[in-house]
Amino acid sequence: MLSANSELTPAVAEDDSAAIVVSESASPSGTVSMQSASSGDSSIDPGENLSARQFLNTSGAIQTVSGRWDWLANTEWYVPAENLLAYSANTNLSDPTAIADQTLWLCTESNDGVIKGQSITKLSTEPVPIVKTISGVITDSGQVRLEFTGTDTDSTTTIGVGQMRLIDGAWHIEMQMGTENNSLITHWAYMAQLANGQAAPEPGDSPSEDDLRSDEWHWLLGTEWTIHDSELFGPETNSGTFEIEGYRDGYYWGTGTDDSGQPFNVLGSVTPEGNVLLMASVDDGSPGFRSGILQTTYFGAQMTFRSYDSSPTIGYAWTVTNHDGPIVGPFLPGAREFLSSGSNSE
Repeated sequence: MLSANSELTPAVAEDDSAAIVVSESASPSGTVSMQSASSGDSSIDPGENLSARQFLNTSGAIQTVSGRWDWLANTEWYVPAENLLAYSANTNLSDPTAIADQTLWLCTESNDGVIKGQSITKLSTEPVPIVKTISGVITDSGQVRLEFTGTDTDSTTTIGVGQMRLIDGAWHIEMQMGTENNSLITHWAYMAQLANGQAAPEPGDSPSEDDLRSDEWHWLLGTEWTIHDSELFGPETNSGTFEIEGYRDGYYWGTGTDDSGQPFNVLGSVTPEGNVLLMASVDDGSPGFRSGILQTTYFGAQMTFRSYDSSPTIGYAWTVTNHDGPIVGPFLPGAREFLSSGSNSE
C-alpha cells in the first residue's frame, strides 16, 4: 500500500512518473515460476508478459469495466502462511527487520469494477489490530488498486496495487504495499479467499514452505544498480547507484549514493511474475514510492517504474552487475526497444 495524499483515481494516468533501473550481466535466461492470470491490458492475452513499452502505455490506461469481478462482493480474503513475512524499517528505510503480517479483507461491495470493504491487520509487533476501510477499483483484466483509510483523522492513508492471479485453479489477489507511519512496513502476498469456517493463520504461525514465495529473484543479492529518477533525487542530480545488500522471499534492500554524494536507502519487493515495488529515502528524507516491473533483457536486468503521486518523468540507466551466477527470471522482450526510443509512446 503506497503512501498517498492524492485522490484515488480509477487507474494510473498515462503521464505518471516513471524511472528505469538497469543492471548489466551476461547470459540472462528466463522462466516464470507462476503463470500470470492476466496482464495489464485487455488486448494482451492472459499470461503474456509485458514489455517496458507496454507497461508504460497500457497498464495505466483507463479501461472499460464490466461486472466480471462482481462475485468479489461478500467474500473474505486472508494472507496464506507462506506469505506472512513482511518487513519493518525506520522511516529512512534503514535497518529492515522481518515481521509477520496477517491482513484480513471483507469485500462488502463489488460492482462494475468498484470495490468497498474493511481490512483488519494483525502484526507480530503490534498487540492491537489495525482496522481500515477499503475503497478501490479493479479493471476487467484484473489490475487492482485499493485505498486503505483509517478511522482516526491523523492516520496514514495507504494504497495497495496488484493483480488478480489464477493459481492452481483458484483466484488470488496479488498485492504489494508500503505504508509509512512511525515506521515503514512493506508487505507482498497472494491474498487467498477464506472459506466458510476456515481460520486464517496468526502472525506468530511458522510460514509454510509452499509455492507462493518469490525465490526466483535470489540473484538480486549483491547486484549493483544505477537508477535515474529526477523525482527521487531532484532535477539537478537525477540519478544514483545502489547495491542490493539483502534479499529474502521477494524482499530486497540496500544502500547507495546519488550523483551529488548524498546517501540513500532502498527497500522493496518483487513478485514471482516480476511486479516491483521500490521505495527510496535520500539523505534520511521521506521515502519515495515506485511500482513497476522487473525484467531480464539481452544485456542484463531492468526495472521500469512509475509513480502514482508525482509529476511526470521518465529516465533510465544501466551498470555492470556484481553477482556470481546467471540471471534467472522472467525474460521480457521489448526493453531494448523502449530504451533506444527514449519515448513511452508507440
